[in-house]
Amino acid sequence: MKLLIPLILATTLVAGAPSDSRAAPPTAPDGLVETKAKGFDHVYVRPGTDLQTYGKVIIQPATVAFRNDWLPNMNNTRRDTASRINEGDMQKIAADHAKWLHATWVEVFSAKAIQVVASAEPKTLLLSPKLVDLYVNAPDKQAPGRQVTLTEDAGKVSLVLEARDATTNALVLQIVDRRTAKGAGRPGRTNSVTNSGDFSEVYRTWAALTVAFLKRGPAPPK
Repeated sequence: MKLLIPLILATTLVAGAPSDSRAAPPTAPDGLVETKAKGFDHVYVRPGTDLQTYGKVIIQPATVAFRNDWLPNMNNTRRDTASRINEGDMQKIAADHAKWLHATWVEVFSAKAIQVVASAEPKTLLLSPKLVDLYVNAPDKQAPGRQVTLTEDAGKVSLVLEARDATTNALVLQIVDRRTAKGAGRPGRTNSVTNSGDFSEVYRTWAALTVAFLKRGPAPPK
């Protein structure tokens, strides 16, 4: 005879970050002008730059910055001290996102016939990605007991990408974009595994759009 013991889970429905679907327009970097590019909120290019001549990239490790209200918002909903997010947790989450971005970008650029190299060579772009205003709706911190967190999406994140000529260090391109890491589009279980998949898909999309823009170049002025 089997003894059936009901498993009681603490389930939390977490509201996402306030809607901010587009990145705020930054000040155009000196010498760059804004141009239209499919899929991005804002793109700035140095006039006269032929992006199609760059066949190699160096991808620097991404820097990661959380949205200012993220930590207090997360801990305000966590009554158990053991489940609260601390500085060490933030550093691990940031390191995970930097790792996911780098892995997906190396994969996508290589697959699209843009060589990823480690040192400056002629016709090489030095890519410096920054993840800013990161808002993870349900950081998966292990705590005593079992808890299920439900969210409609994994969170939001903005990209600020600077691209420089690797031999001259001249800034030739800046991309700014904000996206929501979407799951199933309805409340669903969110944890470290789903966060990895949902945010990695955002980073993969950014890589594909960047490659497409480099190969196509900016639209000619009208």
